[in-house]
Amino acid sequence: MQARVIGALAYCAGWCARRNRKELDARRHKSTCVLCGERPRCIATHFDSCFAEHCPTSTIVEAEPLQAPRTVQGWFFGSCRLPPCAASLFSDSLSVPERLACACASQRLNEFLTNDGEWNNAACLDWHAFLKTAVGLPDGNCSCGLSEPRRTTSVSPKMKAVGLWRMQALDTVTLELKSLTGKTYKIQCRGVPDGEGARAPVLPHVTVGHLGYIYHSLDGCFLEEQRFIYKGSKQLLHNTASLGAYTWEAFTCGRVLHLDFLLRMSTGACSQGVHDRCAAVPIEWRCCYRGEWQSLA
Repeated sequence: MQARVIGALAYCAGWCARRNRKELDARRHKSTCVLCGERPRCIATHFDSCFAEHCPTSTIVEAEPLQAPRTVQGWFFGSCRLPPCAASLFSDSLSVPERLACACASQRLNEFLTNDGEWNNAACLDWHAFLKTAVGLPDGNCSCGLSEPRRTTSVSPKMKAVGLWRMQALDTVTLELKSLTGKTYKIQCRGVPDGEGARAPVLPHVTVGHLGYIYHSLDGCFLEEQRFIYKGSKQLLHNTASLGAYTWEAFTCGRVLHLDFLLRMSTGACSQGVHDRCAAVPIEWRCCYRGEWQSLA
C-alpha cells in the first residue's frame, strides 16, 4: 500500500513538472520581440542578438546638462488670464532689465516674475546663450572647470541672472592685477566702436591668454610662468576660455574685476590651453598709468 502511494505521488509530481514546462515554453514562444516583431522560442537570448543588430552604436552622445524642473501656472494680468504655456513663454522672452521693469508694473507680475524659480530659469537661459557665443571653452578633454551658475550657491538666483546678463553686456571693464611684489596694475578694456557707434562686449571675447599677453607687456613675465587667481583660490587655467566664464559673479554690480598673479604651479596645469593673441572682435586696452590704447587684434 505504501509503495502504491509513493508511486502515485511520483507520477503526479512528474505530470505537474511536465505541465509547468509546457506552459513555460508556450509563454516564451508567445513573447514577441519589440524590435523585429518575431516570436522566438527564448526571448531573452534573441533580444540580445537582435538589439546588437538593429541598434548599433559606436559613439557616446553627451547629454545636455539637466535643468531643475519648473512648473508654471496660469496667471491673471489684470483681467487677462495667460495659460501656463503662454506665461512660461512670456517669462522666457524677457531680459533681466525687462523683467525688472515688468515686475514694477503690478503686484501679480512682481509675484510671478521675481520668485526664485523664475530667476533660476533666467540665469540658465543667460548661461546657455553665453555658451553658444563664447570662444575657446573647454571641450571636456581637460580638467578645467568653469563657474557654472547651477553649481554656485554663494549668490542668490536673482544676482546670478543679473551677473550673467551684465557680464555679456558690459562694453568697458577695469581689471586690477596684483603682482607678486604687491604692485597693482589697473587695466581698462573696451570694445572698439563699429560704424553705428556701438561697442562690442568685453568679457565674452577677452580670454585668459589675452590677459597673459597684457601682463607680459607690463611686467615682462613669460606666458608659460603665469597663473591668475580669482577670489583667492580659483585658478584661471584654460587659456582660450573667456574671462566671463570664470568671473561673472564679480559683475553683479560694478565694472571692476580683481585678480591675483602667481607663478605657475606644478599642479592644475591645462593640457589644451593655447595662447592666441588676436581677439575674435576688436578689443583695445590700456594701463591706467599710461595713456595710449593698444589693440588686441
